[in-house]
Amino acid sequence: MPELKVMNRRVGLAAAFAVGVWAVPAQAVSIVNGGFELPGTFSGGFTTVGAGGEISGWTVGGSGVDLINNYWEPSEGAYSVDLSAGSAGSVYQDLTDLSVGETYSIGFDIAGNPAGGPTVKTMRVSAGADSMDYLFDVTGKTTSSMGWLSRIFNFTATSEIERLTFGSLDATAFGPALDNVSIAGGVGPGPSPVPIPATAPLILGALGLGGLLSRRRRGT
Repeated sequence: MPELKVMNRRVGLAAAFAVGVWAVPAQAVSIVNGGFELPGTFSGGFTTVGAGGEISGWTVGGSGVDLINNYWEPSEGAYSVDLSAGSAGSVYQDLTDLSVGETYSIGFDIAGNPAGGPTVKTMRVSAGADSMDYLFDVTGKTTSSMGWLSRIFNFTATSEIERLTFGSLDATAFGPALDNVSIAGGVGPGPSPVPIPATAPLILGALGLGGLLSRRRRGT
């Protein structure tokens, strides 16, 4: 019987090995600094970040953006972004560990700088081969009552790395406002179930047969 226990233990270890080798947890996909709270090192109305500049996880493009502190109310936290600093600007970051063919949902809050025209602000969101324009009417809005709205942008990953971009289409200093960016969908935040590969039963069968032959040779 001791030999049987040893054999069972070997088979159990082999099963764990077979599953462990191939059941690699999927990576969680996340947005870096989705609320623009980091580094959060200035106070006051706003600061302008020019093209090529950084906002902790985001790279600035176009004509630059304004990182807003207490100039207007954010949708959450203490900071948000005006996507037009003098003219149309943008922010982007590269999403990694995506699953090709999976659809992801980008959540974000949109408003608009009410201090000047146009009355209807236009923001373009893009990732991979997908893009969509979003409008926000600032009629009746003020810096203390921005009227933030939550929106969703869906895209299908064509690569493991895709660039997510939020851009203003307003050639003005008073552009669309952005805050509270998040991502959901695809493989989700946890490991994906991975089936045991076809070779695993062969490994276990070989070990079991080896144990049986060993017992027969011992006369058990």
